[in-house]
Amino acid sequence: MSILSYSPCRLEGYPDSYSVTLTMADTLANHHIFEEYGYVCNAYAWEEVLNYLIEEKYHSLGDLIEYDSEPDVFVVYVKNQIDQFKIAEILSGLLHDQYRLREIVKVISPDLLDNSRYFE
Repeated sequence: MSILSYSPCRLEGYPDSYSVTLTMADTLANHHIFEEYGYVCNAYAWEEVLNYLIEEKYHSLGDLIEYDSEPDVFVVYVKNQIDQFKIAEILSGLLHDQYRLREIVKVISPDLLDNSRYFE
């Protein structure tokens, strides 16, 4: 039997949705990547990272997610568990691959990530 691990993402199920949650404490090892480009690493910045990836690679998730983030807690909701696992896999992968995260932060539109500065 295999056990799926999406550390440090927390996955929860509700009657009509599923969520993936990250606190900014979970992402401390990656804050310097955002700061290298003059951005604040907060939940809104992570929304833009996920939006970028959805637009570039995971189109099928685009219309299926909703965010309910606060500056220090990133939360994304989806309607099914398959999408929940996919988002957790994406986020967990980025948190464990600083090179890949850096490449994404480097190319995201400054206008999008600039908004994260207002929510330090």
